[in-house]
Amino acid sequence: MSKPWVDKPWPLLETPSKTQDTKSHAAIHIADDMAQVHNVLIRGINSIYLQAKQVPAGNGTDAADFLFYIHCYCDLLELHHEAEEEFLFPEITKLAGKPELFQQSIEQHHDFTDGVRRLHEYAKTTSPTEYSGVQVCSIIESFTDALQVHLKAEISDLLSLNYLDDAKLMDIFKRSEKAKKPAKSDEMFPLFFGLVDKDYEGGIHRFPAVPGFVYYLVRYWFARKHASSWRFLPCDFWGQRRELAFA
Repeated sequence: MSKPWVDKPWPLLETPSKTQDTKSHAAIHIADDMAQVHNVLIRGINSIYLQAKQVPAGNGTDAADFLFYIHCYCDLLELHHEAEEEFLFPEITKLAGKPELFQQSIEQHHDFTDGVRRLHEYAKTTSPTEYSGVQVCSIIESFTDALQVHLKAEISDLLSLNYLDDAKLMDIFKRSEKAKKPAKSDEMFPLFFGLVDKDYEGGIHRFPAVPGFVYYLVRYWFARKHASSWRFLPCDFWGQRRELAFA
Protein backbone atom coordinates (compact mmCIF):
# COMPACT_ATOMS: atom_id res chain seq x y z
CA MET A 1 0.00 0.00 0.00
CA SER A 2 1.32 3.43 -0.95
CA LYS A 3 -0.62 5.23 1.78
CA PRO A 4 0.27 4.96 5.47
CA TRP A 5 -1.55 2.15 7.23
CA VAL A 6 -2.66 1.36 10.76
CA ASP A 7 0.41 -0.57 11.88
CA LYS A 8 1.79 2.92 12.62
CA PRO A 9 2.45 5.37 14.25
CA TRP A 10 1.74 3.34 17.40
CA PRO A 11 3.14 -0.15 16.76
CA LEU A 12 1.13 -3.34 16.95
CA LEU A 13 1.94 -6.01 19.51
CA GLU A 14 3.57 -9.35 18.80
CA THR A 15 1.15 -12.05 19.90
CA PRO A 16 2.23 -14.84 22.28
CA SER A 17 0.99 -17.48 19.82
CA LYS A 18 3.70 -16.46 17.39
CA THR A 19 6.25 -18.23 19.60
CA GLN A 20 4.21 -20.19 22.18
CA ASP A 21 1.52 -22.88 22.20
CA THR A 22 -1.74 -21.34 23.42
CA LYS A 23 -3.04 -24.80 24.33
CA SER A 24 -0.25 -25.43 26.83
CA HIS A 25 -1.70 -23.15 29.53
CA ALA A 26 -4.68 -20.85 29.97
CA ALA A 27 -2.36 -17.94 30.75
CA ILE A 28 -0.92 -18.10 27.23
CA HIS A 29 -4.38 -18.48 25.70
CA ILE A 30 -5.73 -15.47 27.59
CA ALA A 31 -2.66 -13.33 26.89
CA ASP A 32 -2.87 -14.18 23.19
CA ASP A 33 -6.56 -13.31 22.98
CA MET A 34 -5.88 -10.07 24.84
CA ALA A 35 -3.04 -9.20 22.46
CA GLN A 36 -5.40 -9.66 19.54
CA VAL A 37 -7.95 -7.33 21.15
CA HIS A 38 -5.25 -4.81 21.99
CA ASN A 39 -4.13 -4.80 18.36
CA VAL A 40 -7.72 -4.04 17.38
CA LEU A 41 -7.58 -1.05 19.72
CA ILE A 42 -4.21 0.10 18.34
CA ARG A 43 -5.41 -0.17 14.74
CA GLY A 44 -8.44 1.85 15.74
CA ILE A 45 -6.57 4.76 17.28
CA ASN A 46 -4.06 4.74 14.42
CA SER A 47 -6.90 4.85 11.88
CA ILE A 48 -8.35 7.93 13.56
CA TYR A 49 -5.00 9.67 13.92
CA LEU A 50 -3.89 9.04 10.33
CA GLN A 51 -7.14 10.28 8.77
CA ALA A 52 -8.20 13.07 11.13
CA LYS A 53 -6.43 15.98 9.42
CA GLN A 54 -7.65 14.99 5.95
CA VAL A 55 -11.34 14.82 6.88
CA PRO A 56 -12.90 18.17 5.88
CA ALA A 57 -15.15 20.14 8.20
CA GLY A 58 -18.47 21.30 6.83
CA ASN A 59 -22.09 20.43 6.23
CA GLY A 60 -21.21 17.37 4.16
CA THR A 61 -21.23 13.88 5.60
CA ASP A 62 -17.47 13.38 6.00
CA ALA A 63 -16.94 15.09 9.35
CA ALA A 64 -20.23 13.85 10.79
CA ASP A 65 -19.44 10.27 9.81
CA PHE A 66 -15.91 10.52 11.17
CA LEU A 67 -17.06 11.98 14.49
CA PHE A 68 -19.43 9.04 14.85
CA TYR A 69 -16.57 6.66 14.03
CA ILE A 70 -14.50 8.24 16.82
CA HIS A 71 -17.46 7.97 19.19
CA CYS A 72 -17.81 4.24 18.48
CA TYR A 73 -14.10 3.69 19.00
CA CYS A 74 -14.14 5.42 22.38
CA ASP A 75 -17.13 3.29 23.39
CA LEU A 76 -15.21 0.14 22.44
CA LEU A 77 -12.12 1.19 24.39
CA GLU A 78 -14.11 2.14 27.48
CA LEU A 79 -16.18 -1.08 27.42
CA HIS A 80 -13.02 -3.17 27.15
CA HIS A 81 -11.38 -1.68 30.21
CA GLU A 82 -14.60 -1.68 32.23
CA ALA A 83 -14.93 -5.42 31.60
CA GLU A 84 -11.40 -5.98 32.87
CA GLU A 85 -11.86 -3.98 36.06
CA GLU A 86 -15.35 -5.25 36.86
CA PHE A 87 -14.90 -8.99 36.27
CA LEU A 88 -11.68 -10.39 34.81
CA PHE A 89 -9.17 -8.76 37.16
CA PRO A 90 -11.18 -9.33 40.39
CA GLU A 91 -11.79 -13.00 39.56
CA ILE A 92 -8.15 -13.73 38.76
CA THR A 93 -7.12 -11.82 41.88
CA LYS A 94 -9.35 -14.09 43.99
CA LEU A 95 -7.85 -17.19 42.39
CA ALA A 96 -4.30 -15.97 42.98
CA GLY A 97 -4.98 -14.70 46.50
CA LYS A 98 -3.02 -11.54 45.71
CA PRO A 99 -5.07 -8.33 46.09
CA GLU A 100 -2.32 -6.26 44.51
CA LEU A 101 -2.01 -8.45 41.41
CA PHE A 102 -3.51 -6.02 38.89
CA GLN A 103 -3.00 -2.79 40.79
CA GLN A 104 -0.40 -1.51 38.34
CA SER A 105 -2.62 -2.31 35.38
CA ILE A 106 -5.57 -0.46 36.92
CA GLU A 107 -3.34 2.52 37.68
CA GLN A 108 -2.24 2.51 34.04
CA HIS A 109 -5.91 2.74 33.05
CA HIS A 110 -6.06 6.02 34.95
CA ASP A 111 -3.09 7.36 32.96
CA PHE A 112 -5.11 7.54 29.75
CA THR A 113 -8.76 7.58 30.89
CA ASP A 114 -9.05 11.38 30.99
CA GLY A 115 -7.69 11.68 27.46
CA VAL A 116 -10.08 9.06 26.12
CA ARG A 117 -12.98 10.85 27.78
CA ARG A 118 -11.93 14.15 26.22
CA LEU A 119 -11.79 12.53 22.80
CA HIS A 120 -15.18 10.91 23.38
CA GLU A 121 -16.73 14.16 24.52
CA TYR A 122 -15.28 15.94 21.49
CA ALA A 123 -16.80 13.33 19.16
CA LYS A 124 -20.22 13.57 20.80
CA THR A 125 -20.49 17.35 21.08
CA THR A 126 -18.63 18.85 18.13
CA SER A 127 -20.60 20.14 15.16
CA PRO A 128 -19.33 18.87 11.78
CA THR A 129 -18.85 22.50 10.74
CA GLU A 130 -16.58 23.07 13.75
CA TYR A 131 -14.62 19.83 13.33
CA SER A 132 -10.82 20.14 13.60
CA GLY A 133 -8.52 17.28 12.70
CA VAL A 134 -5.65 19.14 14.35
CA GLN A 135 -7.55 19.15 17.64
CA VAL A 136 -8.42 15.46 17.33
CA CYS A 137 -4.76 14.59 16.79
CA SER A 138 -3.72 16.78 19.70
CA ILE A 139 -6.08 14.96 22.05
CA ILE A 140 -4.89 11.58 20.79
CA GLU A 141 -1.24 12.56 21.27
CA SER A 142 -1.99 13.48 24.89
CA PHE A 143 -2.86 9.93 25.95
CA THR A 144 -1.90 7.30 23.38
CA ASP A 145 1.70 6.80 24.49
CA ALA A 146 0.36 5.87 27.93
CA LEU A 147 -2.27 3.64 26.33
CA GLN A 148 0.40 1.87 24.29
CA VAL A 149 2.54 1.23 27.38
CA HIS A 150 -0.45 -0.28 29.15
CA LEU A 151 -1.58 -2.47 26.25
CA LYS A 152 1.89 -3.97 25.95
CA ALA A 153 2.51 -4.42 29.69
CA GLU A 154 -0.78 -6.19 30.28
CA ILE A 155 0.21 -9.05 27.96
CA SER A 156 3.31 -9.73 30.06
CA ASP A 157 1.20 -9.57 33.22
CA LEU A 158 -1.19 -12.19 31.87
CA LEU A 159 1.61 -14.48 30.69
CA SER A 160 3.04 -14.42 34.21
CA LEU A 161 -0.10 -16.16 35.51
CA ASN A 162 1.14 -19.56 34.35
CA TYR A 163 1.60 -20.65 37.98
CA LEU A 164 -2.17 -20.64 38.49
CA ASP A 165 -4.43 -23.65 37.99
CA ASP A 166 -4.94 -24.05 34.24
CA ALA A 167 -8.58 -25.18 34.31
CA LYS A 168 -9.69 -22.61 36.88
CA LEU A 169 -8.00 -19.77 35.02
CA MET A 170 -9.61 -20.82 31.74
CA ASP A 171 -13.00 -21.00 33.44
CA ILE A 172 -12.59 -17.40 34.63
CA PHE A 173 -11.72 -16.29 31.11
CA LYS A 174 -14.77 -18.01 29.60
CA ARG A 175 -17.06 -16.52 32.23
CA SER A 176 -15.54 -13.09 31.67
CA GLU A 177 -16.46 -13.29 27.99
CA LYS A 178 -20.09 -14.00 28.92
CA ALA A 179 -20.12 -11.29 31.60
CA LYS A 180 -19.29 -8.45 29.23
CA LYS A 181 -21.86 -5.66 29.10
CA PRO A 182 -24.17 -5.76 26.08
CA ALA A 183 -23.08 -3.31 23.42
CA LYS A 184 -24.86 -1.75 20.47
CA SER A 185 -24.47 -4.48 17.86
CA ASP A 186 -24.82 -2.11 14.92
CA GLU A 187 -21.89 -0.08 16.25
CA MET A 188 -19.50 -2.46 18.01
CA PHE A 189 -19.66 -5.43 15.63
CA PRO A 190 -18.83 -3.53 12.42
CA LEU A 191 -16.14 -1.49 14.16
CA PHE A 192 -14.46 -4.49 15.77
CA PHE A 193 -14.52 -6.73 12.69
CA GLY A 194 -13.19 -3.90 10.52
CA LEU A 195 -10.19 -3.52 12.83
CA VAL A 196 -9.14 -7.18 12.54
CA ASP A 197 -6.35 -7.98 10.07
CA LYS A 198 -6.58 -11.62 9.01
CA ASP A 199 -3.10 -11.48 7.45
CA TYR A 200 -1.36 -10.26 10.61
CA GLU A 201 1.76 -12.27 11.48
CA GLY A 202 1.40 -14.30 8.33
CA GLY A 203 -2.27 -15.12 8.82
CA ILE A 204 -1.63 -17.61 11.64
CA HIS A 205 -4.55 -16.44 13.78
CA ARG A 206 -8.19 -17.52 13.86
CA PHE A 207 -9.52 -14.38 15.46
CA PRO A 208 -12.19 -13.69 16.37
CA ALA A 209 -13.12 -17.34 16.89
CA VAL A 210 -16.66 -17.15 15.51
CA PRO A 211 -18.58 -19.22 12.94
CA GLY A 212 -18.27 -18.07 9.34
CA PHE A 213 -21.87 -16.90 9.08
CA VAL A 214 -21.17 -14.18 11.67
CA TYR A 215 -19.08 -12.29 9.13
CA TYR A 216 -22.08 -12.19 6.79
CA LEU A 217 -24.33 -10.97 9.60
CA VAL A 218 -21.91 -8.16 10.35
CA ARG A 219 -21.52 -7.15 6.71
CA TYR A 220 -25.12 -7.41 5.55
CA TRP A 221 -27.10 -6.72 8.73
CA PHE A 222 -25.26 -4.97 11.55
CA ALA A 223 -23.20 -2.67 9.30
CA ARG A 224 -26.18 -1.27 7.39
CA LYS A 225 -27.37 1.46 9.76
CA HIS A 226 -24.09 3.40 9.98
CA ALA A 227 -22.55 2.19 6.71
CA SER A 228 -21.06 5.56 5.79
CA SER A 229 -18.95 5.65 8.96
CA TRP A 230 -17.33 2.29 8.26
CA ARG A 231 -15.46 3.69 5.24
CA PHE A 232 -12.81 4.86 7.72
CA LEU A 233 -12.00 1.27 8.74
CA PRO A 234 -8.63 -0.15 7.65
CA CYS A 235 -10.05 -3.57 6.77
CA ASP A 236 -13.26 -4.92 5.30
CA PHE A 237 -15.56 -7.04 7.46
CA TRP A 238 -13.72 -10.22 6.46
CA GLY A 239 -10.44 -8.85 7.80
CA GLN A 240 -8.85 -7.99 4.45
CA ARG A 241 -6.65 -4.91 4.45
CA ARG A 242 -7.60 -1.89 2.37
CA GLU A 243 -6.28 1.63 1.91
CA LEU A 244 -7.44 4.24 4.37
CA ALA A 245 -10.06 6.46 2.76
CA PHE A 246 -8.57 9.76 4.01
CA ALA A 247 -4.88 9.02 4.59
